[in-house]
Amino acid sequence: MDKVVITKRWLGLGGMQVCASRDATDKEILAVCNADNPAAIEAGWSTVVRSVDEPGGAAGRHIPVACEANPGRVLLVVLC
Repeated sequence: MDKVVITKRWLGLGGMQVCASRDATDKEILAVCNADNPAAIEAGWSTVVRSVDEPGGAAGRHIPVACEANPGRVLLVVLC
């Protein structure tokens, strides 16, 4: 299985969801996102949200959570 897999191509206007191995770096995650699902803006996908305290974090939700299909990996939100 790839280290990073896009699970939802769009969350709202400027986000997507990925399932990634716990050791995937932001650089690796953003590379996959920008290659496999290019954003409609010039800057592309630029931020990996790893906790609810970060800008774009989902208040009242726990991030990251285990991927449903593979509990050894985590779901993360990526913003453009």
